[in-house]
Amino acid sequence: MSDVILDEWGWRDAPALTTDPRRAAGAYFESETHLYKYDFPKGEDLRFYLSYHAMLTVAGRLLGTMTPYQDPEDDRTEFDRWFATFDLAREDRMWVSDARRTVPQDLGHSSRSGRDGWLWEITSGDFVRAFLEEDAWITVGQSAHRTDYRTSDNVFVTSALVDRETGPALVRALQTAPSFNNHRIPLAGDNDFTLNVGMFRLQGWLDHPYSEGGSDRRDEFSTDVRYPTPRPTEWVCKVLGLTPTSNGLNWVQGGSEAPVAVSEAWSLKENGREPRGPDGARLRVTPALLEDLAVKTDRAVILEVRFDRNDESTRNFPRSDDSLGYIDDYVKFFLFTPNNGWRDYRGDPVAR
Repeated sequence: MSDVILDEWGWRDAPALTTDPRRAAGAYFESETHLYKYDFPKGEDLRFYLSYHAMLTVAGRLLGTMTPYQDPEDDRTEFDRWFATFDLAREDRMWVSDARRTVPQDLGHSSRSGRDGWLWEITSGDFVRAFLEEDAWITVGQSAHRTDYRTSDNVFVTSALVDRETGPALVRALQTAPSFNNHRIPLAGDNDFTLNVGMFRLQGWLDHPYSEGGSDRRDEFSTDVRYPTPRPTEWVCKVLGLTPTSNGLNWVQGGSEAPVAVSEAWSLKENGREPRGPDGARLRVTPALLEDLAVKTDRAVILEVRFDRNDESTRNFPRSDDSLGYIDDYVKFFLFTPNNGWRDYRGDPVAR
């Protein structure tokens, strides 16, 4: 790397290597260019800039002359794993910040605003509003967070396909279970919680792919932006004839240009010692798409809404009480079938 910088690029004896012009001009704050091992500094001075590009130059030459090591049980080489830190995180060559959207309204968050009962102020209507929206779109997957001073408010939505005949029994069993922490609504490929035994069928239809690192993750507009976003899995896209749009966030069906599924990510964190603000990601679909999914797979759709609120001022009694015992999250389950629409665990109709 030194030979590349000093000899090939002609920086040997260059005055700027001794006195970085931007550093001499006071462009960097104290410790802004400090780095440790493979960390990236907040401010990139000339030495880091040259070293970074020389490293990639040498890596490229090695890749052209040497065979990268790959474990027989791994799907990619060790070079690919290493280079993922410096490449763009998105495979479509767009930046993570390109997926950033404004914070959606009506996610289900509720500000504490000094109210002592904030942890418990959740109503039945809050669960319905968390997934059935006023514009008729349906949130089928969501991980929404809002952090404030010593408090956090999280709203999760998950869904999967279930056998129509046994689906109502599963919803009743989950809703009346002693705890809401002994199950998981599966994503696609979740073999531990996928069931296919006679009438007992439970299968994920959404993907929430692993989010790897990348150089664009250091972009301030990418801070806490969750990408990849939730999305229909590949076999569902084939069954329903869904095609992703160029931005990788919307899906159209057939020859229509209007999206029938929209994923989005958001983050509006305040900088400071304790980051505060909202962040999250979700997938929304049209009612017509959800019905098409249920019809073409001959399944029902089970959906879970979970509210998880925390207040550090109660950390001495973390979610426990002498009389109540362990205090669980707030969870409700719903079931969709083409003929009956949305129903709760009692079988009662659910509407916004």
